[in-house]
Amino acid sequence: MANYPDLKDNLSSLKRDYIFQNYVIGDFNRDLYQVILGFVTKKEPAYNPLIITSESGMGKSHLLHSIGNYLIQRKIEESVFLLNQDSLINFESLMKKDKTILTQLKSIKVFLVDDIDILLKYRSITNLFEVLLEFFYNKGVRTVITSTKPIKSLPLSGKTLAIINSGFTTKIKRVNLKDRARLLAYFLKKWKIRISPEVAKYIVHFNNLKIRDLRNIVNKMFVYSNLQKIEITKDIIDNIINDIGVKEQKIMSGVEPAPPVTKQENEDLMRAEYKEKLYVWEMKGFNVDSLKKSINAPIEDLRIAFITFTSNIQRLIDLNKRFGMLNETRFPSQIKKVGKMLFNPDIVEDLETWIRILEIRNAVQIETFRNLNENMRANNYFISKTNKQIFDTTTNNLPRKNIRGVSFYIRGYKKTGKTHLLHAIFNKIYFGHPDILVYYIDAQKLVRIMEKDGEKKFLAKYSYIDFLLVDDIHKLLLISKEKWQKLIDFFNTLIAHQKIIILSSDRELFKPLNEIKNISLQTLDYPDFELKKSYIKYWFNKNKINIKPEVLNLLAYSFGKNFGIINDRLNSLYENLLKIKPDYDIKDILNLFPELRIISEGGKIAQPAGETKKIEFTIGDLFTFERLINDY
Repeated sequence: MANYPDLKDNLSSLKRDYIFQNYVIGDFNRDLYQVILGFVTKKEPAYNPLIITSESGMGKSHLLHSIGNYLIQRKIEESVFLLNQDSLINFESLMKKDKTILTQLKSIKVFLVDDIDILLKYRSITNLFEVLLEFFYNKGVRTVITSTKPIKSLPLSGKTLAIINSGFTTKIKRVNLKDRARLLAYFLKKWKIRISPEVAKYIVHFNNLKIRDLRNIVNKMFVYSNLQKIEITKDIIDNIINDIGVKEQKIMSGVEPAPPVTKQENEDLMRAEYKEKLYVWEMKGFNVDSLKKSINAPIEDLRIAFITFTSNIQRLIDLNKRFGMLNETRFPSQIKKVGKMLFNPDIVEDLETWIRILEIRNAVQIETFRNLNENMRANNYFISKTNKQIFDTTTNNLPRKNIRGVSFYIRGYKKTGKTHLLHAIFNKIYFGHPDILVYYIDAQKLVRIMEKDGEKKFLAKYSYIDFLLVDDIHKLLLISKEKWQKLIDFFNTLIAHQKIIILSSDRELFKPLNEIKNISLQTLDYPDFELKKSYIKYWFNKNKINIKPEVLNLLAYSFGKNFGIINDRLNSLYENLLKIKPDYDIKDILNLFPELRIISEGGKIAQPAGETKKIEFTIGDLFTFERLINDY
């Protein structure tokens, strides 16, 4: 595949269908074609720059793009800079915004200028063109320039004219009867249109038809024959000829005089060309409502409208590439909404904003996975009376369209599963509600990111979070008052925008957190008997070791009051017994841990010592530091 390197913002975009293979050769351009072949096939052309002149609509742009495509496809040259009406505004804008753009021009190997006589109507472009031409000429860059007027008639300096005259100037001749027939046959074959020989002969005997006119005629015939299923007649051809602005002038003798072209005729030709472009954009699925409103406007306003539209199309192409890089499984509602906007150049600003937001949300969502512990998942978080209410309170009613911003403070003793609880909440929201941006992070890391990014950049990125999970908030007790204030402001900003925050800690609610709006306290107790059974059974299954019911009851009742102690005892059991004797029995366990007592299946379980009575609160209860002390 050919490599098409682009200058910044795609200023070097070449039309990929403008190639030599579909360029028709005739008496009008045969000599020119030989000159161009000598220019593109040699490593160092004998003449540079190459100047191509002709009337408007004779295929100069096709040749210009074909030269660029040939050099890139054959890897003769590596980079092309195309300067035309469409890229001009983008380039001027870049020049104002980014002065470094000039340094990028140093790598250009081919300089193509389309319709220089039109570009020079802008006063600011004359100096720019002369500087670029001299720069590229001195570097030996292949340069091709097209013009509808003789170069000597253009408002250029003597130095610039000397550079141009040092190259080779060639001209596309007028199209004769034979060439018009050849071109018509080519276009009819390309569009798969059949017409009678009489109609074809009638068309080619309009002696003032140019290549663009013939192409426009065939395009409109396509609409009549293929879309409207109407047979092409001479009357229809007359309507088409009149519609595209070509005056009826048939061959009266063997001489084909070149009629003078008036200003109005030039405008009619330009308007016809713009109508063709509008039709092509519409056929490709783009919204062209703005162009249709401008199609009958003064020609200068129409030109500006098309330049703006083309610029927006280029931006849409870039936005489509960015949109394609997004994760389609996340934020599907927004993805669907943005997808419907991708072919509307009139709302490109809004589209760019939406895609930028989606890119940020995707980046933040991806980032959170680096913070997660892969061993803590929803499928290995077990629910019992100990943690059911707190889990249900924070997840069952979410998301709701009318939910107000709220924060939860989960207080639990060390090793009671607070971190695993946050991971389970994350999993439930992430997989159950793909439109929600849920983010988990350790409190200390959150503060480090805030310090590194700066407050403005931090808020611009993380304010899109819908559901924030912050673990071990008590680790921030010693940070400065200023840092606390920024953190509290961030939390309150999320709550004000109807977002949800969950903070976990092994301490009581402490003073700085009282400033968080709508804070609700939840307490996570030590694991009860059933929860410990679930965890121990999972541990044995994970290690592919069978466990009998009586052993499970024994261990669940006797193996400590928190998951840290339980895990230490299970590891000790594995190292001292299970790894050595997989076919263990309960006597082996009692020999290893003689203090254990056997509790039969279904027996009444006594409340283990050290358990704390759970204090339950509902969503929306507000607490002050004094209220919290009184409750405990």
